[in-house]
Amino acid sequence: IYPRDSDVDYFASKGMNVLRIPFNWERMQRSVSGPLDPGELARLDAVVTRSTLKGMTTIIDVHNYGAYGGKTVGVSGGQTNAMFADLWTKLANHYKSNPKVIFGLMNEPVGSSMTAASWLASAQTAINAIRATGATNHILVPSTYWGHPINFVQLNASTMINVTDPANNYSYDVHQYLDSDGSGRGTDALSPADAVATLSGFTAWAKANNRKA
Repeated sequence: IYPRDSDVDYFASKGMNVLRIPFNWERMQRSVSGPLDPGELARLDAVVTRSTLKGMTTIIDVHNYGAYGGKTVGVSGGQTNAMFADLWTKLANHYKSNPKVIFGLMNEPVGSSMTAASWLASAQTAINAIRATGATNHILVPSTYWGHPINFVQLNASTMINVTDPANNYSYDVHQYLDSDGSGRGTDALSPADAVATLSGFTAWAKANNRKA
């Protein structure tokens, strides 16, 4: 279900300036490397158009956890990186004329055989494909293992620091739920100090390496 114009208007009236809009890859692209589905694209377009009209930026977010049709991208027996790049080639060509659209490569890429190295190859292929279209839009680059900042340095940093972008217009994309186990399913909440601590290792790494997130 996509936001209505009235939903976009509400958040704009509150002074918010970014909307993150998740969509399902299998609905947007009904077959591997096939065309974008006109109906689904029209629904996403309606949100982007309204958001842009209201002066807001829209993050379009492939909300698929690193898989298509239940098969993980970029691993043996899974979907190919070329197929992931195909999706982003088509999305980039569609939205490259609107600088207020940010490309969120993937929500929480994860899989039993996915590694930081395999995901870096997948993400890099998509980044290269986006830039090959001439699109200069900002790109959000997630990491694997649920994209949590609390263990980013241990699990992802040494690999994901190798991200390259010909346009140098990208940020690392992380998020952390603030219950005790970081799952977002608990009824407890961390103290403010402990909540800040879940980010501190990652933010220190980003600052030390002059990276944005």
